[in-house]
Amino acid sequence: MVDLPSDPERQSSLNPFGAEEESRNRPGPCTLVVFGSTGNLARRKLLPALYHLARRGLLPSSFAVVGVGRRPWSHEEFRLEVRQAVETYSRQLPVDEKVWSFFSKSLFFHPLHFEKREDFVSLRKFLDGLEKEQDLSGRIYYLATLPSAYEKILEQFKQIRKEPEETSPQEISKESWSRIIIEKPIGQDLFTARQLQKKLGEVFREEQIF
Repeated sequence: MVDLPSDPERQSSLNPFGAEEESRNRPGPCTLVVFGSTGNLARRKLLPALYHLARRGLLPSSFAVVGVGRRPWSHEEFRLEVRQAVETYSRQLPVDEKVWSFFSKSLFFHPLHFEKREDFVSLRKFLDGLEKEQDLSGRIYYLATLPSAYEKILEQFKQIRKEPEETSPQEISKESWSRIIIEKPIGQDLFTARQLQKKLGEVFREEQIF
């Protein structure tokens, strides 16, 4: 969990409406699960952007980022990779050590192969424990993988849902809300786009998809 200190002076300089206005835009306590967290999109864009939000005090007061990927990284190895990504691609340098100290505590990593159902079950159990321990009530799935991996990932969600002893992805750890974010392109043509939309609809409601 990261509990970032508020910096009204910095927030006011970035937002003409001031820190009070920006604080209204912060979501509630939640977990961001990043599939493809070791790839270029995450390293160049997403992870540095999260650090920028931390600098501006716009992350939830209770927040966790769980990177998911094939590499057998520990939490600390992931934090080192994120630090390197921030130092390489951030627009705001040098790194604010006070912000980083808090932000890095919110970073976790869980090894996973998209083709392995047991890895998804293991991920669910890890998220359950993390969210219970840190009192996180929402979950966002971010697919920062190659588009060719989208259906594989969604199919594993579907398989978990169908098992009688498991719950649906929306109900994992009985979170109060969940969302999924998918990067473009959505399919290669109209037919494949509709196929992907159908897969999404089997796992998430329309209002949960971004």
